[in-house]
Amino acid sequence: MQIRAWLLGDTTNSMTKRVLTYVNAAVEWGIKFKIITRLSASPFNGMAADLPKHNWQSDPEPNAFSPEEKALVLEDVLKVGSFCKKAHKV
Repeated sequence: MQIRAWLLGDTTNSMTKRVLTYVNAAVEWGIKFKIITRLSASPFNGMAADLPKHNWQSDPEPNAFSPEEKALVLEDVLKVGSFCKKAHKV
């Protein structure tokens, strides 16, 4: 469908998957409560399942920083901590 292609071209796979899931739910709800009468089933059904898994599904371990970046951050925190202790004594 055109909306899927547009979403994939303008957003991430993860955002496309979320939007298609929500649009499908909305259309199914509309059909169920007879707000949408021209369709018997949602044309968006299954579209989200065809896309790759979200990153958090395939790699649930948070990895905001590489091991090297973590070491640098901790090193800087320790430097600031010792500076604050010295400044507080003055």
